[in-house]
Amino acid sequence: SQLAQPASNRHNVSDTTAFLILWHPSREAWYILAYRPAGPREESIVSSHLSRRAVFQGVCALLVGGLQAGAAHGQAKFVQTPYKHPKALIDVYLDDPAKLAAALNWVRGVMNPLTEAPYSLSPEDIPVVVLMHGTEIVTLARKNEARYHDVVQRMRYYADMGVKFKVCGLSMKDYGYTPADLYDFVEVVPSALTELMYWQNQGYALIPATVMDKKYSIEQIR
Repeated sequence: SQLAQPASNRHNVSDTTAFLILWHPSREAWYILAYRPAGPREESIVSSHLSRRAVFQGVCALLVGGLQAGAAHGQAKFVQTPYKHPKALIDVYLDDPAKLAAALNWVRGVMNPLTEAPYSLSPEDIPVVVLMHGTEIVTLARKNEARYHDVVQRMRYYADMGVKFKVCGLSMKDYGYTPADLYDFVEVVPSALTELMYWQNQGYALIPATVMDKKYSIEQIR
């Protein structure tokens, strides 16, 4: 379309229409704006500020920018990370034993994806150590089985898959327990800190099992 007319054709300005192509990122839509000057004054403003070359370059810039913006708003893509030789040290140090159920989701987050397709690793090929040295130690005391039955069953399930559950010996003594007071799938180690150093030196990735107080449901914030 014609955006500016030569001086000799200014009397035909009412027949001139300008078009502007715009991309609206938030609405993900193209807009075409049409402008028809009402008289010589409007036409002269367009003629003095926009040459045909400038208009052409501007439209090209808008088109390129719009295409880039459209690409930036494309959907995410799923990638399969090539996991090899995974080794995890999950550090559990909770201020409330009731949070252990949530903390065990960190174990699930390691085991489930790696044992399922496309990785399909055998559990014995996924060395996982769970180190416990907080209030959650009380869940491992056999005398508390009735209170923590469900979470104990989950730990037994993972222990049968080869996950090692280790308890800090210093913390165990603080609670007045002995190894005889704990379940048979538990291993007592001298200290949580020395254990953290040891397993990381063996190449295990440290995963802190952080459990925060939940303020909102997923439906409230999604």
